Amino acid sequence: MDKEAIKRFCLNQLDKQLKTLKDLMQEVQQASNLETKSTAGDKHDTARAHAQNEVERLGKQVQQLESSMQDLLRLPVESHNKVQRGSLVKSSCGDFYIAVALLPSLTSHQQFIALSPSAPLAQRMLGRAVGDEFLRLDGVKCKILGVH
Repeated sequence: MDKEAIKRFCLNQLDKQLKTLKDLMQEVQQASNLETKSTAGDKHDTARAHAQNEVERLGKQVQQLESSMQDLLRLPVESHNKVQRGSLVKSSCGDFYIAVALLPSLTSHQQFIALSPSAPLAQRMLGRAVGDEFLRLDGVKCKILGVH
């Protein structure tokens, strides 16, 4: 398993999400700016308020993604003896990267699940070593086969 490649892959995925959100935020802002004042002033004001709320919501998501990217950049790529933030865990139930929450991912050569360290499943793995077991959320017992 190439942990550096998985880290780069995750950063790339976050960057794509960030660009999509920023584009969407810009579109909403432009649509709001093009909204013309009609004779029904309340309708205009309501539309602008909704657009502003959406821009603020998207802005919070952008901040969260930027924070996740910074956290990911700071994570070490060296191997660990026990599962911790930044660990790549090979288990009997699949491979997990304890770094940032992403949908199940497939690099060119490996499938893995990227988990936030605060995710319940990650919490069950943290501090464990090769040979230790943990329970998935559905009660299935998994064995840690490698920690990188």
